[in-house]
Amino acid sequence: MPLMTRLFPLFYPNNIKHIPFELLKDIYHPACILTLFLDDGSLLLSKRFNHKKKEIQFTPHIALYLQVISKEQLEQLAEWMKDYYNINVRTSGTSSGTGYYLKTTKVTDTFDIINLLQPYQAEFPDFMYKLSWEYRLDAEVNHYKQTHPDYTIRVSIPARPYSHDEVTSLIEWKQQGVTDKEIAQRLNRMYWSVVYKWQDVKNREA
Repeated sequence: MPLMTRLFPLFYPNNIKHIPFELLKDIYHPACILTLFLDDGSLLLSKRFNHKKKEIQFTPHIALYLQVISKEQLEQLAEWMKDYYNINVRTSGTSSGTGYYLKTTKVTDTFDIINLLQPYQAEFPDFMYKLSWEYRLDAEVNHYKQTHPDYTIRVSIPARPYSHDEVTSLIEWKQQGVTDKEIAQRLNRMYWSVVYKWQDVKNREA
């Protein structure tokens, strides 16, 4: 394509992959992050086992496998993503490529990216394993329910305290038989946040 022929020298000066930031200065649309994530990104779930308490802790991360890019440019890209989209990623070491890639280091940072890309879930159903935290988590939970049926699953989620009204509504809806998924939608919260909050409420009442 003629366009690609013209762009090639900007992305591969001296046949080395390069990010032409001069082309990114006017790009603010989240489709840019979407394209980068679907091409080079992964939604990861780290797992920590506590065999004494019989618990499995899941923590989500997002990785952008851009280790073909230099560390200096990756740091510049991270700054650009912060300035243009208010999302945080940091360089992390790897044994391949130039030795570095980008990843989130905080749960809140991971969910900032997931929330940014959430509107695209309906358009890309084949990528739900990347775009949907609930979809990805359910697959993991179902797997470990088979391999560790007597273990409790716990999930690292952003801390946002429940108000008194939210707790009251949660109790009323649970008594009415409303599903956790529906309650999560009504409260504009993550499904697993509702699950664990309800467990907390029951433990306090016990």
